[in-house]
Amino acid sequence: MPTRVFSCAVFAVLLSATAAFADSRNGVSFAVQAAILPDDGEPVAGAATCTLGKDCEIFTQEQHNFDLSLKVHEGISRCLSSEVTLRCASGDCSFGTGYSTQMVGSERSLDFYKGSDGRELVLRRRAKIGSVLLILPEFGPICAPLKHVIKG
Repeated sequence: MPTRVFSCAVFAVLLSATAAFADSRNGVSFAVQAAILPDDGEPVAGAATCTLGKDCEIFTQEQHNFDLSLKVHEGISRCLSSEVTLRCASGDCSFGTGYSTQMVGSERSLDFYKGSDGRELVLRRRAKIGSVLLILPEFGPICAPLKHVIKG
């Protein structure tokens, strides 16, 4: 009986320590540096202080003709997932996926293109109009993309 009580007490302490560690990352502030390199214009660089789990605006269209925002949040298994959103003043640009929002892992350079094809059934060639470069701190493991298995 004393062994069972001791085991339960140790488990409770470990569980509370794990929960405290998980809560300690929520709301953590971190510095982000970003640059937008349009192929036909002047590069734009900037920095922002972001908070883990919240949307963070790095550039606004009023300042630089681009909206660039970032959200880093903790996923399942305590891995981190980063999501970048880009909107051009023309309203006509997207990442290689065809959408204005892109999940990023370890890559820190994303090309963006004129137009979007994410909602069409026809694949069309789009002209590259620039790149986004990001400098983020290393928080720990990055969430791996989901892999779908097709069974035949």
